[in-house]
Amino acid sequence: VNLHTCGFLDKAQILNMKAEDYLKRSIDYPYYAGKPFDFISVCPPYQLVSYPELFDLLSRSPLVNEKTFIVVEYPIEFKYQIPDQLNTALGGVLEKFRDRSYGRTWVAVYGPTESESARINPNRRDASKKKRTTDIDAFRKRHEEGDISNDTKDNR
Repeated sequence: VNLHTCGFLDKAQILNMKAEDYLKRSIDYPYYAGKPFDFISVCPPYQLVSYPELFDLLSRSPLVNEKTFIVVEYPIEFKYQIPDQLNTALGGVLEKFRDRSYGRTWVAVYGPTESESARINPNRRDASKKKRTTDIDAFRKRHEEGDISNDTKDNR
């Protein structure tokens, strides 16, 4: 429903498998999954995932670069295992810029550093604009202009 609402349904690939398995495969066989993803959503069964392993795999995977946005759901009990930033295999850094609770579920959102985000979305920090352009609006515009591949992914 969310992909349809955002207009990305025909541009996304939904993978219903363990994120860790897919990330391991991408590390062992870099050409298996193709180019880095623009967006990754990880919604693991909380008691069946090792968050340190998950973040280690994300940081070593060629599927993650300095422009990737990552959303990770987790329970409050594991908050101490959720890093403030994530180094990428290609030398970039993703910052955790949101960490919010939704009932018993917490959601951490990682994305480009402020300098990289400003390059991706120049209007984000433009104080002269009354309405701030959101990252999703910039993402849509970049996609329409062909600056983002059609390989948007949603890992579960």
